[in-house]
Amino acid sequence: MLMNEENPVPELVGMFDDGSPCMKRAVFLGFLDVELERARRYGSYVSLLTLRVKGPSRLQELARFLQSKLRQSDYLARLEDRTLAVVLLNSKPDNTAFVLRRLAEATLEYLGGEIAGEQVLSASSVFPTDANSLDDLRDSALGRLQPVVVG
Repeated sequence: MLMNEENPVPELVGMFDDGSPCMKRAVFLGFLDVELERARRYGSYVSLLTLRVKGPSRLQELARFLQSKLRQSDYLARLEDRTLAVVLLNSKPDNTAFVLRRLAEATLEYLGGEIAGEQVLSASSVFPTDANSLDDLRDSALGRLQPVVVG
């Protein structure tokens, strides 16, 4: 089920930032906490990708673009002021790295890259490989942010 502004489910109305396909931060963190518990119980993976934009970009426009690149089972949120986050369910570390690279490069190209004065930083963290709790997963994904270089 795709949960976004164009296809809201009645019980999900109010869960998204106004005019954006991004889940509200508090809703997102609550959802992520539930998914981590489920992953712990069933021995599966949960990955958190972070993309931070530095430059004049419009985040809502970028969020719509990123939503179009995600699977229906992936979730998008604004984690911090200029930082978008994506949750990948059941994504092992090697697949997470591939998805991060694909999304980060697509983001930089979409924004016009350095020509437009944009810089994109990206990182990922995988539960239980890199982190054991919600705070560890979030801190790990934010602490590893590195500039994206296309090529």
